[in-house]
Amino acid sequence: LSARVTAHPEREAIVDSKRRISYLELKDGIDRTAAFLKAQGIARGDVVTIQLPNWVEFCFVFFALELLGAVVNKISPDFRSSEVKYILRFSRSRAYVCSKAFKGFDYPGMVRELMPELPELRFICIVDDEANVAANTVSLVAGLKATAPLPENERVHMDANEVYRMAFT
Repeated sequence: LSARVTAHPEREAIVDSKRRISYLELKDGIDRTAAFLKAQGIARGDVVTIQLPNWVEFCFVFFALELLGAVVNKISPDFRSSEVKYILRFSRSRAYVCSKAFKGFDYPGMVRELMPELPELRFICIVDDEANVAANTVSLVAGLKATAPLPENERVHMDANEVYRMAFT
């Protein structure tokens, strides 16, 4: 990514249904997301479950977790309460990343109801809502605006023997 940013900073890197971003914007989003999640307490070895559609924010969170040495646990947006509860408990997820709603479904509401049964889960991170943040919930939108990029000296370099991805299919 750094080589692409240097060679073609303004070239289009990712397109989703809402927007298009350049390589420079992608790198900046990843770096700011990493710093924001670190400020929320996410560290090396922590599992973070991501339940998002194919949006730019998925890329920000996915690659930011690698910079922190955290474990990415990507799950399908189609999963509902029973699957999500099992996955969050089994994986010992520290954070859950979602949209405020996708295809009419309230993801934060679902997980807020599950939180009393998930002692490891510290917070919900909503990627597309700045205004409706409740207890145990943070806004990635607000975080990206208020957080400087993660400095190079704070990035984790993972060992090949470390777990860095989980997958429930």
